[in-house]
Amino acid sequence: MTPLPTIVSQVDTWSTVEAIIEAALDMPPAQRDLFLSRHCRDRPALLQQCRDLLEEDDASPLNSFIDMEGTEAVRAGMAALVDNYRLGGKIGSGGSAQVYYARCRKSGAPVALKLLKPTQSNPLQRRHLLREEMMLARIQHPNVVRLWDAGPLPNGCHYLATEYVNGHDILEYCNQNRLDRHQRLRLFRKLCDVVNDCHQQHIIHLDLKPANILVTTDGVLKLIDFGLAQWNPYRGFWIADQPAMLTAEYASPELLAGRSFNHQSDVYALGVLLYEMLTGIHPFEGIAPHDLIQNRDEQTVLTPSTSMRLLRISAAGRNRLKKLAAERNVADAFIPDMIDARLDRVVMNAMHADPSQRTNSCSKLSQDILRYLLGFSTPNTRDRFWQQTLRWLRRFDLAA
Repeated sequence: MTPLPTIVSQVDTWSTVEAIIEAALDMPPAQRDLFLSRHCRDRPALLQQCRDLLEEDDASPLNSFIDMEGTEAVRAGMAALVDNYRLGGKIGSGGSAQVYYARCRKSGAPVALKLLKPTQSNPLQRRHLLREEMMLARIQHPNVVRLWDAGPLPNGCHYLATEYVNGHDILEYCNQNRLDRHQRLRLFRKLCDVVNDCHQQHIIHLDLKPANILVTTDGVLKLIDFGLAQWNPYRGFWIADQPAMLTAEYASPELLAGRSFNHQSDVYALGVLLYEMLTGIHPFEGIAPHDLIQNRDEQTVLTPSTSMRLLRISAAGRNRLKKLAAERNVADAFIPDMIDARLDRVVMNAMHADPSQRTNSCSKLSQDILRYLLGFSTPNTRDRFWQQTLRWLRRFDLAA
């Protein structure tokens, strides 16, 4: 094996830790701790981090799945995965599936490996995973997570491997990088364009929320998890227990009520996300998901600017304003006035409970934000001067 370079002299970046772990995994288990002690000498924090990661690798999902389902078929299926992937720790979990970090043994590429929970491996859930595979295979987009591999296991279950995205969810990214209002709006327009491209390919995501919208350290936006996505127009029937699989805080009223839906359900979720990106407040904060599902039409939504101004009333609210100001790189005195009536209209139109009154597409929502950024008064796409301005921007490729 090639000697490891002088890792101890490098900065403790993730790539450094990864290099140590990769070298350690190539060794017999009995020699790993000695190797770590030698290469992490006088670096107790680095040594502990590497030991923790190796313990996660030893506690591979292979063992937990075999323990839960002790059949020979499951053992054979998991063994087939281990032949192709080096399984690591769990990085996510949903109602029916778990997602693990893994590495392809042939290429060494990191992947996110989605496996159905043994207790949820029923025909309905398998259809969900198969549909996600078909949709990801169809979408070829730089801002949509790329399908790496997929297939059945001997136990009749299914696995899905996609590219691993090393980043933060969109809200964390905005706050950690202290993006101001205009930077957040420009990032949100990129998201609108990605979702609109999916709609152009007749795919509705139906699970747009911060956890499914990642931004890498390089600022590249990635849309992930198409587990609930549907073809548009939707020609099936909305299963009775399906609303329980939704994230109620971001799901549109028609989805929660089990009514007919289309791409505007994604527009609604984007409106909720925009509200949160701008204010740091969720429009349904404090309301239990069960109440949202049962009584969504009875819930009142305050405008973003009103929610911000109400924070001034209490001491806790004023402390929260200071935190929001720090995350947006502005003085806290200006925070409540950052959102005006024009931006209120853009957000509330996207979040309208009635689809016929809601912003009709992601493209329209993106244009409304562009109008705001350029200083136009109202989101009126029939304005002749606005149409001339938009044509000029497109001519010089500035609209994006």
